Amino acid sequence: MYKPLHIFEDGLINISATLSKLEIYLSMNSFSNITLSRFVASDLEYLFIQLRSLFDNLQIIIKLIFKDIKFTDKDIKKKELPDSFSKIVYKNNKSKNGILRTRDEIIEKYPMPILFAEAYVNFGLFYKNIREIRDSIVHDGKNCGFIFSINKQFGLSIETELFRLYSNAVFIKDLKKAEAYVKKIARPGDLVVSMGAGDIYKVSYSINGRSFPSST
Repeated sequence: MYKPLHIFEDGLINISATLSKLEIYLSMNSFSNITLSRFVASDLEYLFIQLRSLFDNLQIIIKLIFKDIKFTDKDIKKKELPDSFSKIVYKNNKSKNGILRTRDEIIEKYPMPILFAEAYVNFGLFYKNIREIRDSIVHDGKNCGFIFSINKQFGLSIETELFRLYSNAVFIKDLKKAEAYVKKIARPGDLVVSMGAGDIYKVSYSINGRSFPSST
């Protein structure tokens, strides 16, 4: 168990280091926009590669733990879990247009506690997007395109080929309607981040039923 845990920990550290470098890049004024864009883009591409690997490293740990789990219902035939996260969440293990399993389909293929199966389902779509972006980078030669640096933040066009198919961006001009939309789609355990220009930051307060503190 030590080796898989060490590999998983190493992956988390690499991801954290990459995210920290993005903060450092924001403070740099000694590079041209083109140079800075390439720095950021290469780190973003590396980030997706690391994220993809992290899932399989975690799956190996889950597999080892699962070996020690005993079902109280002796009629359930326990199966050894695969090393690959993909083999559990996908019906067909295609790199593109893969079909994800439902909770019940996972349990039918690999008998496991309901909470286990629900965890796989909850991360399934996120993993699918990460995997397809990573494969597009590694196998198809796609990249992040030009990275913009605006108001001490990085941004890229949602029309960038690498991300276009995976973008679920929705533009809502009215803040109240935007807040209502977020409340509608957010699920328990989701992390909601508000960022940008203007008074978008107030949404994080109103979503939680809090009043924005007065400056007076």
